[in-house]
Amino acid sequence: MQQNDEKGVDKLLNNSIAWNGKKQKINKGTYYIFYHNEKLYNILINDEVIDIDERTFVNGETLNKVLTIYSDDRIFSYFRCIHDKTGSTYNTRYYNPKDASFMPLSKEDFLIDFNDICCSLSSFEYLKEIVDLNLIEQKVKNTNLKEFVK
Repeated sequence: MQQNDEKGVDKLLNNSIAWNGKKQKINKGTYYIFYHNEKLYNILINDEVIDIDERTFVNGETLNKVLTIYSDDRIFSYFRCIHDKTGSTYNTRYYNPKDASFMPLSKEDFLIDFNDICCSLSSFEYLKEIVDLNLIEQKVKNTNLKEFVK
């Protein structure tokens, strides 16, 4: 990729959406990479998922949030962590409406993060050309999250 990449996309593309650990290969699909509201976004869209990776850079650390909306019955999953200055990862948390047994993030914290992501993306002028944010909000809202705030 570096040999053919004249714009430096390889430095902006995040492995969290590019790499498929189950298949041990790069995910096929359409990738969108952009900065908005001082955050770096990577969005992958294919037949299986819509992946939204949001990275916020603060004092040499990176707050990383990854929302995955599945096209099948798994609905969605959410991952959040912090990468320190050396690249080490800590404060790793997961939210899945069906199973939150491994390093769980509370439903309340997920909703705060989800609403922050949606609010930031909704002000991106070209978002409608990339993904239907209303569809994503409805899919999350319809998973019996009574506290859905918007």
